[in-house]
Amino acid sequence: MLTKKNRVWAAVALLTGIAGFSSCLKSNNNVTPPRPQAQINILNVSNSPVFASFYDNDQRVSNDNTNISFNTNYRYGVYGGVHKLELKNKKGDSIITSLSANFDSTSYYTYIAFDNPVKSVNILSDFSSADGSKINIRCLNLSNGTDKIDFYIGGEKIDSNRNPMGISDLYAATKFVQFSNFSVNNVVTIKKAGTDVTLATANSSQLKVGSFNAGQVYTIYYAGNSGSTGVDKPVVDAIFSLYQ
Repeated sequence: MLTKKNRVWAAVALLTGIAGFSSCLKSNNNVTPPRPQAQINILNVSNSPVFASFYDNDQRVSNDNTNISFNTNYRYGVYGGVHKLELKNKKGDSIITSLSANFDSTSYYTYIAFDNPVKSVNILSDFSSADGSKINIRCLNLSNGTDKIDFYIGGEKIDSNRNPMGISDLYAATKFVQFSNFSVNNVVTIKKAGTDVTLATANSSQLKVGSFNAGQVYTIYYAGNSGSTGVDKPVVDAIFSLYQ
């Protein structure tokens, strides 16, 4: 469950939506508040060549036109309780990866499919140390290589000497680090640890979040195969970890 501080901060982030909903209540006493749902960021960074569909408790929830492939990301909401989340081969329905997790309807999570053979993990987003006046970031090395890496936003190093992460590392990657500002807030670069060798970079037109701003919570990730020039070539990107 979220802490009291956490709930207050999330409430501030959602103030506009709540105010609008309150207005509706004043004009119609029959409106029932929606049942809360846990919010999940679905992220696939596996370099498996198989197109996948996403299933929740044996029900397919991705549509026919969605190919869950390398660096695919979308959001999904579930009611609280135990859910079995699976990626299945889109052509044959064989299971690619599966996990079961107990979701708290007041919380946010990141579901990650990675590596090959494909593994999956469900990470809680812990906002207890997040600050609504700061830029809140966690950094994940989801690559298939062996390189230790440094993360940069603009010219500022924000995380260093990060090994490729396994399941236990990812389960523990729940918290976020706070930053006041960046002189350049819309370029992320990954370098081989302790060197000037650039492995991947992305600017505002390539980042899913566009730029990094105060009052937001982000997950920055590095993924791909260091030896590849194909679809799974190294990439750095970022997603929102708290959203309305």
